Amino acid sequence: MDPTFLLTQSQRTNQVMFLPKPTLTVNLRQQQTDSAEFAGLGRSASVNRTTLDATLLKPGLKQTQNLTFRIDRSTFDFAHPSPTALAGLPRAANPFEDATQVRFGATFITPQSKTRSRVLGFSVDSAASAHGDFSRGIAAGVILGQRHVARPGLTWTYGVALRSQIADDDFLLIPALGVDWQARKDLRVLFQGQELRATKTLNKTWSLASVTGFDVRRAWRLSDRAAVSEGVIRETSFTTGLELGYTHKNTTAALAAGWQFGRQFQLDDRAGRGVQTIDADSALTLGLRLSRRL
Repeated sequence: MDPTFLLTQSQRTNQVMFLPKPTLTVNLRQQQTDSAEFAGLGRSASVNRTTLDATLLKPGLKQTQNLTFRIDRSTFDFAHPSPTALAGLPRAANPFEDATQVRFGATFITPQSKTRSRVLGFSVDSAASAHGDFSRGIAAGVILGQRHVARPGLTWTYGVALRSQIADDDFLLIPALGVDWQARKDLRVLFQGQELRATKTLNKTWSLASVTGFDVRRAWRLSDRAAVSEGVIRETSFTTGLELGYTHKNTTAALAAGWQFGRQFQLDDRAGRGVQTIDADSALTLGLRLSRRL
């Protein structure tokens, strides 16, 4: 579940003159993970990911709306295959296939008092390889929670998220937690979605952030040409590192370097039955992020 349910700016909903204007933020991210061994395949691969997302934040006296749209492209560059086999089938040059995920999410925050708001959100996405069937790669989820302003500079969001899975009748029940804490004038701690970020403002233009992210719900449908025809790949990974950012007016450019670990790929058949679990070694990851607020 990925709708962002923490607001990125303070709101005074009891006075129209202080109500922020709607904002549109566009982000472009590029991440390259170094080549590492994929146990069980006897091969190494590097991973390249490109993500484009747009977020429309529309504050209101009775309700704040947060709409997101994301396109995510994953490319796997495997070393030349050896004569051995994957799950008893001949190896493909790229057994995971390059995948694309399209996601739409919406979150609605409704004030209940000066310090509490109700949070309701949903998302729907479809993910498949280039020749896969996107109609069979659909998953959706909902979030229900509360947003509480504990004190100026500290906001908590808590609740639950229920999410369906590709080719799996079981639903994921996930705690939905968020924190936005302005610890000091130059230090902000933000936990939302799948990322914990602590940002230190160095001066008017430069900032340094410690970023830890976890990806436990990435999955996509393979094509009928794959080693496991119309199978499903489910990926889990964790990343920790530093990001150096430069901001000019409403535009931010940031360079990131970190370490990706705990990587695991679960290969299921078309019906969602487990075929093979593949662990990947930890690897260095580098990233570039461009952000523009309109």
